[in-house]
Amino acid sequence: MGSEHARFSSWFPTPTTLKSYLAAQLRGEHPRFLGHNPAGAVMMLFLLLMVLSLGATGYMMGSDAFFGEEWLETLHETLAYTLLTGVGLHVAAAIFESWRHRENLPAAMLHGYKRANTSPKPHDIRH
Repeated sequence: MGSEHARFSSWFPTPTTLKSYLAAQLRGEHPRFLGHNPAGAVMMLFLLLMVLSLGATGYMMGSDAFFGEEWLETLHETLAYTLLTGVGLHVAAAIFESWRHRENLPAAMLHGYKRANTSPKPHDIRH
């Protein structure tokens, strides 16, 4: 459901795509993606996992079986701070990539549109 770049099948990272992307970064190449780049896709999966984990531990804390369990409250708090850190890193990376590619990625995240590749380079990747 959703646009092409919003679908898991479009941006789900594989070890091969992530390795290729990171190798390009180390070579000083900065491939541009119309959707999430592989590192951004890993971050998206991480953020989704954190939100689901927070929901599960929050639900468990309200249940009779786990109510008042200190370890669960500590885990829930740790997950919350980890999520906030991940969100901060994601925002910082979006701002950095906006500067590097000279485009407004936070705006693209909100309205769902990103400019097409106007001057393709050999290392640009179009997804």
